[in-house]
Amino acid sequence: MSRKLVSVLVATTASVALFTAGLPAANAAEDPTESTARLIADVAPDQGEVLTGVAEADGIEHLVGDVQVSVPVDATEPIAVRSTDDPSLDWEINLPSDLGLDGGTVAADGTIVYEGAQGVDAAVQVLEDGSVRLQTVIPDADAQHEFTYAFGEGIAPRAAADGSIELVKDLGLGVLVVGRVAPAWAVDSSGASVDTTYRIDGTALVQTVTPDASTAYPIVADPTYGHSYGIPTIYLSKSETRSAQDTQVAQFLCGAAGLAIGPILSVLCAGNAVNISEGAKRAVKANGCAKILVAPMLVSTLTYKRNCR
Repeated sequence: MSRKLVSVLVATTASVALFTAGLPAANAAEDPTESTARLIADVAPDQGEVLTGVAEADGIEHLVGDVQVSVPVDATEPIAVRSTDDPSLDWEINLPSDLGLDGGTVAADGTIVYEGAQGVDAAVQVLEDGSVRLQTVIPDADAQHEFTYAFGEGIAPRAAADGSIELVKDLGLGVLVVGRVAPAWAVDSSGASVDTTYRIDGTALVQTVTPDASTAYPIVADPTYGHSYGIPTIYLSKSETRSAQDTQVAQFLCGAAGLAIGPILSVLCAGNAVNISEGAKRAVKANGCAKILVAPMLVSTLTYKRNCR
């Protein structure tokens, strides 16, 4: 199974980038689908070719390596990212629900565009590496500049050490990082940086773009969703790390993670309970928490301190 740049749980990664962009008034008379796609092509970073996919009755299907991305026509339905090897690795992301988006239409370059009743449109692109970009198009300075993204059931965001956002699945005993959102950035049409931040609101991620008097529309903000390390990773809290110093607890932990990392990796994890126990001891000594990396040829226990509670 191939692994892309930023995979954790889904071994062949599909990442998602979120953009916000302002649509210049000069484009208002043009076909909205094509003008939105053209705007994105002009201002978005070059992250690879946009794929056209295969049209189905309810959306557009894209298959890139071991990743299948389903982009629905109905904006109220989630964008689904699936592993063709293991259904337990699937996850979803929703477009902002408060934009009043119409059904999606496909531009010539493959961009799926959803017109918004509130003046802010959204667009989705699947790129040649299997990544997915979600865009919101801001028509003017008075339009909405804050956008909320929700994820599939059981997935929650949390802050990471490098300024990114991790998407985690709670296993009851430890959590798995199933996705990652890169640190936020935004630029306007002149190339100047625009302030943009994330905040976590329960199980949703909210991006806010804050222009100033000198900001020239369009604005483009690009948080990138994906996965990290290329192998399943189990993060333990401080109390769980202390408990995992016991090899029997370490074995139980691997069994509990079986539904998320799969039975084979679960058995491999349990077979390395002694090493996990020793790694937990090192983490406790360093006043940190343990994280367990589990792959077919590797089981390793490392120490982390950011968000170690």
